[in-house]
Amino acid sequence: MRYLVGLEVFSTKQDIQLAAQKLLKTYEHNQCLNDEDFDFMIDLLNWHPDATRKIGSGVSAIQIQRHGLYGTKGFTLIRNDGSTTDFSYKKCLLQPSHWQLVLRAARMAIEPQIFQVKKDAFADQKTTLCQITGEPLVFTQAHVDHVPPWTFDLLIRSFLTELEIDVGDIQFQPSRDNETRTFFLDPYLASNWKKFHADNAQLRVISDAANYQVAREYAK
Repeated sequence: MRYLVGLEVFSTKQDIQLAAQKLLKTYEHNQCLNDEDFDFMIDLLNWHPDATRKIGSGVSAIQIQRHGLYGTKGFTLIRNDGSTTDFSYKKCLLQPSHWQLVLRAARMAIEPQIFQVKKDAFADQKTTLCQITGEPLVFTQAHVDHVPPWTFDLLIRSFLTELEIDVGDIQFQPSRDNETRTFFLDPYLASNWKKFHADNAQLRVISDAANYQVAREYAK
């Protein structure tokens, strides 16, 4: 199967994702896409499950901006009426399962905890050591990992079991402008999950390579 996006033909959706990622690396913060890249992203945007609302009055420009707690580069639409919203190019390519949405919302709820662990690891110092390899790390290279066997997946499953929550009953906040992340609709659920995670998670700061290796081991 082939996909026409903008002026390019792609063999796989993975190739389209790589092309979008390349744009994020090519452009600087607050820089607008040129005409060719704009056409590519507009075509891709039309695949978004919430495309009609995202596009709104029409899109006059697409800009690269930093989103979220970690300031990750992302795409921001500037509409004809002057309003703006960001959007996830990954949502344009793959519809997540309900369980994947649960995991996303669970990660968002504990994001401040994760960031605090990373911040504490670099308190008053520019480097820290990977807790697996021992190699020195700077802040941008460091990842916060759940120490096995209590992986993130096992923690959320244990939490849901303990509270006797049916995964299929979990709902999420409706999408809003400038919001590509997923949040639990029920604040009671979110609050209890944050407490459960804080009480039970064992976290460590590791390198890119170590994080990749851990992910591969648990994917087997």
